[in-house]
Amino acid sequence: MKILMYGWEFPPNISGGLGVACYGIVQGLLDLHIDCTLVLPDLGNELIDIGAQLTVIKTKAHAGGLTLQPIDSMLRPYQTEESYHTLYEHAAQKKIYGDNLWAEIHRYADIASQAAVTEKHDLIHAHDWLTILAGIKAKAISGKPLIFHVHALEIDRSGTNLCQAVFDIEKFGMQQADAIIAVSQFSKEIIIKHYGIAAEKITVVHNGITQEKTLPIANSHRANAPRAIVLFLGRVTQQKGPFYFIEAAIHILNKRQDIDFVIAGEGDQLAQMIEKVAAAGISDHVHFTGFLEPKEVKNLYQISDVYVMPSVSEPFGIACLEALSHHLPVIISKQSGVAEVLNHSLKIDYWNIEALAEKIMALIDFPALRNEMLAHNQKELAHLSWCAAAEKILSVYQKLIS
Repeated sequence: MKILMYGWEFPPNISGGLGVACYGIVQGLLDLHIDCTLVLPDLGNELIDIGAQLTVIKTKAHAGGLTLQPIDSMLRPYQTEESYHTLYEHAAQKKIYGDNLWAEIHRYADIASQAAVTEKHDLIHAHDWLTILAGIKAKAISGKPLIFHVHALEIDRSGTNLCQAVFDIEKFGMQQADAIIAVSQFSKEIIIKHYGIAAEKITVVHNGITQEKTLPIANSHRANAPRAIVLFLGRVTQQKGPFYFIEAAIHILNKRQDIDFVIAGEGDQLAQMIEKVAAAGISDHVHFTGFLEPKEVKNLYQISDVYVMPSVSEPFGIACLEALSHHLPVIISKQSGVAEVLNHSLKIDYWNIEALAEKIMALIDFPALRNEMLAHNQKELAHLSWCAAAEKILSVYQKLIS
């Protein structure tokens, strides 16, 4: 079986969970002997190893059952019209690209869909709204079935202040697709309610995690540290709930001074959150790191005591699994997909500041609670592999092809 896949983020160019998920899914499918052609916007010269050394400069490369086909484009992860305009203004060859984000998305779709002519395939698999139009055009060319894999929705990112153009592309993609994969039941219900899609068209496939063979135990060298560390890691946007994290920090720091809070990531609310911390007078205990490279993220997991994911609307939450794989206990919002697969982690409604503060202090003050949770979590992680996710995706493929 050969799959024509459209993604928009891939290692080492990772800004969020989609790049991690795309890599995990591709690797899982390759392990099941499914050949993939992965088409994606060109985000740089180097792409990560998968079975062989790969270096790509706007040309195809092959490794085992994988063909990588970058397309010259200025599309970037989590792009807005404003950020695209900034890139466009500095582009050396402006005539090549669309003069706005929407023009570039359609230009990219026209070019990327031509892979349906040159690459043999039995099925088309498109990830999220940035590439679904390319998938739809590829389907029109080859007549092969189309899967729309939904990792995040405009409803998640923007709530009631949504971008209608993105929402419309998502809905059109769902209508045109032959099947939809959602990363959680939480997302599936949003798709049914807000996009009007029939439940039987949607299959839930939870994300997985790549377990490293050896990992140092988190916090193992912090027994004598004067302050515990509570970590928020993710885009600093309304969706991820940094406001509630800081509110919980204020609540705790009004009672005790033996805890530090770290906010790792970038986003449109970063300046606002820094101002909020300064206004509250807690700058000595709240630290902003900005964007971190993967090695730096691992180091941060290993020195932290608690990971908090207070997302307002989280389709899944891969970073939560990564934290657990580093033996870091987690507190997650009930408004998340990962809450469906972690039955032994502490959960809160994202708006419940007092409950969040109480659970943070409980995990710091009661090692027995922490250790019991982690023991159960490790058993749950064993079932959340990318191979298991790929097997479920393969069943969707087989159903469509048959």
